[in-house]
Amino acid sequence: MAVIDRETETALDATRDRYGRTVHLGASATARGRRTRAALAAYATHLAEQGHQLLHAARSGLDRLPPAPHTAAWRDLLDALAASHTEITLVLDHPAAPGSAGECEQHTTVWPHLAFWADYGSIAADLADQHHQPGPQLSADDKRLWTDEARAARRRGELDPIESWYAADGGLITLAYLVQDDASTVIALAGDLDTAGWEVIGHYDHESAAGQALPPPLCFPRSCKRTAGLRARHDCSPLSNG
Repeated sequence: MAVIDRETETALDATRDRYGRTVHLGASATARGRRTRAALAAYATHLAEQGHQLLHAARSGLDRLPPAPHTAAWRDLLDALAASHTEITLVLDHPAAPGSAGECEQHTTVWPHLAFWADYGSIAADLADQHHQPGPQLSADDKRLWTDEARAARRRGELDPIESWYAADGGLITLAYLVQDDASTVIALAGDLDTAGWEVIGHYDHESAAGQALPPPLCFPRSCKRTAGLRARHDCSPLSNG
């Protein structure tokens, strides 16, 4: 969808004047119609048959997570994705005649559902992947030793954060370089570096090894709404100036 969207935006840019107003309405409608057909084709290839299995796996992954306030929002999101999947497959199973008014109506109706899956389908995939098992854990003594060294390095200005993410249990994980004697080690920290309670939970030879050992990142749908995809509108009417 990202590739399709980039190609469509390039085409739509050619239909606008320097103020961003659409001046070639027919070409704009054609580009939007091409975008929706391409998105439907991609969905048919990658998700039409697998969508229900993916959502089932996502719900199973969610069931294995510890109870938390955000899990209810995830369940609502999966329900919304399931509803959108039904609407998309309905169009795929009963397409209107190409170029007809019926196709235009179908495209207008189905585009928000395609955009919704493009925005939030990755969350379903991440939830389905919650079988991931973290790598070996540090012993209590090693955890304390590495945490003390990391805190000392932070005071010296030699703890260099790389990236941070939230895991599915709601915990914040940060990868960082721990610099010691002109050498650096990739370490993982649990907790907020700006608070007193963070600690080291692992050390690795390189970032790739850390990524394989640590829980994957997962977005928290605090503001996910059923209409999120509507910002990427579809309008095949040449009277549109959007």
